[in-house]
Amino acid sequence: MSEVPLDQQAPPALAAHWALRSKRPGVLMSYEILAGDGDERLAEELIRAGVVGNPEPAEPGRPDEYPWLAFVPGRAGAVLACVQTTWTEQVDGTGQPIAPARVVYLPYADALAAPPTCRSFAAAFLRAPWPGVDSPPAGLTADHRLPLALPALDVRGLAEVVQRRGFQWAATAAAVLVDGGSVAVVADAARFPGLEDRLDALDAVLALLPYWYRAELAVATWTSPRARHGIRLGFTTRAGAGQTEMRWDVPAPAHQLATEDGRQYLKELFVAVNDETVGLTGLIGHLAGRCRRAPRDVPVQALEELREVRFAELVRSEIRQDKGDPQRVGQVLARGWDLLDGEKQRIFTGWLADCAGRSGDPGRRAIEVLRRFWHDDMSEILFERVREDLAARDARSARGCLSRVAAAAPAGSGTADRLFQRLLHTDRTPPDMVVELLLDPPAGVDVRSSAVAAGVLRHDVLIRNLVGHLLRTDADRAIGWIRQLDAAVDGRVPAWFRPFLSVAEGDPGRSDPRDYADLAQRWKDVGSTLFELALRRDVPAIMVSESLWPALIQHVKGCLSAKREVVLPHFPVSRNGDAARADLAHLAASHRMPYLAGYPSEIPMTYLTALAAGWNGTEFDESVRTVWAHDLVRDIPAGSDGWRWRNLCAIGDALADGTPGNRTVTALITAQLIPEVQRARPRLLSLSEDWDQRIRESGQLTYYGPLLDVSVLSRKPAAIEEIAHAIREAGGHGAQADELVPMIATWVGKRNERGHVPGRAWRLIVEIGLTDRALSPLAVDLARAVRGGMAGPELTHDLDSALHKAVAVGGAAHYLLTAPVPAGAVNPAAPDRPGSPGPGTSQQYGPHPPRAKGRRMARLRGYFGIGRP
Repeated sequence: MSEVPLDQQAPPALAAHWALRSKRPGVLMSYEILAGDGDERLAEELIRAGVVGNPEPAEPGRPDEYPWLAFVPGRAGAVLACVQTTWTEQVDGTGQPIAPARVVYLPYADALAAPPTCRSFAAAFLRAPWPGVDSPPAGLTADHRLPLALPALDVRGLAEVVQRRGFQWAATAAAVLVDGGSVAVVADAARFPGLEDRLDALDAVLALLPYWYRAELAVATWTSPRARHGIRLGFTTRAGAGQTEMRWDVPAPAHQLATEDGRQYLKELFVAVNDETVGLTGLIGHLAGRCRRAPRDVPVQALEELREVRFAELVRSEIRQDKGDPQRVGQVLARGWDLLDGEKQRIFTGWLADCAGRSGDPGRRAIEVLRRFWHDDMSEILFERVREDLAARDARSARGCLSRVAAAAPAGSGTADRLFQRLLHTDRTPPDMVVELLLDPPAGVDVRSSAVAAGVLRHDVLIRNLVGHLLRTDADRAIGWIRQLDAAVDGRVPAWFRPFLSVAEGDPGRSDPRDYADLAQRWKDVGSTLFELALRRDVPAIMVSESLWPALIQHVKGCLSAKREVVLPHFPVSRNGDAARADLAHLAASHRMPYLAGYPSEIPMTYLTALAAGWNGTEFDESVRTVWAHDLVRDIPAGSDGWRWRNLCAIGDALADGTPGNRTVTALITAQLIPEVQRARPRLLSLSEDWDQRIRESGQLTYYGPLLDVSVLSRKPAAIEEIAHAIREAGGHGAQADELVPMIATWVGKRNERGHVPGRAWRLIVEIGLTDRALSPLAVDLARAVRGGMAGPELTHDLDSALHKAVAVGGAAHYLLTAPVPAGAVNPAAPDRPGSPGPGTSQQYGPHPPRAKGRRMARLRGYFGIGRP
């Protein structure tokens, strides 16, 4: 355990054990342990040692007034305990007042966290509320222990206590104790000191002894002169046999010290306090830091530790005057590491480490002293030195210190390696300084070990600084470090590190999108770092893999946000999904989609799937999609047949999810489809119902909606009157005869499936075009188109047969047989849906003329050679 400056410790709250020996009110019983926590036998031992005398009524102001407090060490110095005896008015079953004894104790090792004095221990004890004579204290912890708030040991405060009591008085009492005697502090009853003065007197004496002495002897604020006890320092009205009486009011009490150790101890106390380099505060601070009891004679150890304050102080003074000598420091260490307080341990260790870094004889001798007297505490001291150097951004000093640890510590101990590994595990070490040590390691430290790799990988901030530094200085080393870390831990890397491995190995399978999401939460601009690594590694295509594409987009967006130019390389992709992700990156960076624009024919489904996943992912928000939709639609290519409509629809279908950005895509594609539809006339493109509906709703092609209605009715098939009405409406809105004929053919074919009726096409044409006077121009053009073969030879033959029959019965259709069939323009390159027309007319039809009614309609039907439909 390294020593800590006792006057700098923070006051912790310690959990103490406790016990209560008492009686229950009104019950006939003996005194016994009624409650407690911990070892009941130990508690009984402590109470027996601390209750000195039989409690009796005592008036305030008397020497034996309550409470009685005793501080006892327990068996073998295992604990520090405070025993309190009080008087109450409550009585037992015999009517006798109850005088409970309460004990609170701490294991000695725990107490060193805030070494208590008699006053601080008593104050913490007396603040604890005890509700009754047979009740445990209030405010216990979950494991039934009593929290004690102990302040830090105040060395200067103890020095003032000693001065008030008198140094000679306290020193004499301390020497008697070292001499093996017991001290009885005696005063006149009328001028007997109060409780606080007694506590201060106990602390004044104990302050002039090594702190571990508190675990060796028992002291008390009151001992009955009639009782036999083991109290070595206590207050009473009369000294007992074998005790040294010290009067409270005599500043320089007489003494008869029996041993040379006792006499020398008293002498050394006066020498130390009068030494300008030590003084009273230095003396008390030195002794207060002596917390560890060595397995040797008590007086001998006490005297050695007291003498050490002068020699060690002299050597420290030489160091301060820049006259230090490693051999002199070695002499101090040879007397015993444990004889030094924490401050001197730090000063001597640090000075030797600094001296060891010098060239020549002083450095060699300092290393020899460190090797000879190496102590585990030195590694802790030098670790703090290294951390302070790094906090001061002095990597050179830190590196040298670790190198000297490696040289001085026992061979094969791995001390320097362990210290370096601890630097990786603390949040108090500047990460960029640790990186400097990683790249230029101290002598004797293996930075490529699995333990170092695990430490580096435990903190993403170290990877950030390591990779960032190497990208600025030596990118090839960055790739090497990434691979080395992976190899050192046998591939057991954290998920957030895997994207680095994907780039370093050129293998997208080493990570997945979740790994990058984890990394991006830890490292804001890591996308640019991964992109730069990929370029240096000459594997740019890996950035458009599914696992790393979000990093590429983050890089692009970061550049755009910072108003920096974005330059993306050519991504040599071999998979359509990668091509889609590459296109989205180019779209964000330069408003172009080269892979999409370069497809020679139909866009592959794998491209469309990846495009939709990326476009609709979290990397692009709605505002961005709305703006970039224009560039996306612009680069949709034509197919091998020169037509774009299939690819337009494919992209639109992939992105048609109704979100604002995708509604923009849908609207733009609809606008692009409209000229495609017009260019294809008179053929109909095989659009889906959704795209047909969008074009219809656009209002730009007035004929398109009515024409779609005819198409639907022809496939039902509808009644002759219904479809005839729809054809008239379509013609009135601009539909052409060569667009309507295939639908007539479809309708006739569907109707004939239910039963063939000769002349059905002629009947429909008459129904379409019958007016007050003659057939309408639309009906005439439809008849001519059918006769011209646009609906196929069977329907042409059927219509001709019907016309000949109508003429034979005196009908007026003879001009259709004699009139020439016009040759309509056709677009043979236009892709068509089944049943699309051949050559036909391109005449535009206005509103349909008025139709005949009633008997007039019947006569006209007969005139054209047909009866009722």
